[in-house]
Amino acid sequence: DLYQAFFGKSADGFLKKSLPYGILLMFKLVALLFATASCADCWTYSALQEKYTLIDFQQTASTTTTSAWDTLWDHSTQPCSGRWDGVRCNAHGYVSHLFLGGHNLNGKLFDKFFYFRDLEQIHLGNNFISNELPASIGSLSHLTTLDLSGNKFVGTIPASWGSLTNLQRLILRDNTELTGTVPEALELLDHIRFDIDGTQLEKTVVGQGGSSGNSG
Repeated sequence: DLYQAFFGKSADGFLKKSLPYGILLMFKLVALLFATASCADCWTYSALQEKYTLIDFQQTASTTTTSAWDTLWDHSTQPCSGRWDGVRCNAHGYVSHLFLGGHNLNGKLFDKFFYFRDLEQIHLGNNFISNELPASIGSLSHLTTLDLSGNKFVGTIPASWGSLTNLQRLILRDNTELTGTVPEALELLDHIRFDIDGTQLEKTVVGQGGSSGNSG
């Protein structure tokens, strides 16, 4: 139970030998409440961690207008406050959607997406983001839509993206320097649709995924 998970079985045995039953029961109750409170603090910390991860994302992606983020994201508030442009949250207070298409992002995409465990949609199309596609996106088990079209990404699709079993739309069109093949695990998903026109990407499993073609 939570008590043993918090203190361990050895501590439990020692206390049973050393304390009367009534005191032992009271001690366990206090310990349980403390453990539960600690868990709640962990959830709060996780939401706070998302905030500072978003700020890190902002600094890495940058913009062509240096002062733009001063008005788009109010760092004195939380991301779910409605004062962070393009950020949407779920009922639990965690980031679920990023709508930052056409925001003049001109840096690179950081590789820390594993901090956004509830992220469902990423829309970063029509920017100027360069560098390679982040492997950490493959950890987003709730992700359904990923739009990175119209950027300057290079390299291949990370193998880790094959773990995106809930992905329904993968939009990478107009990234002319993307090469290689789509991970087979993604192609075999019945519900996924691809848009890889304007790239050098190729599919290897013919007829799977209901995707658009490749103009490369």
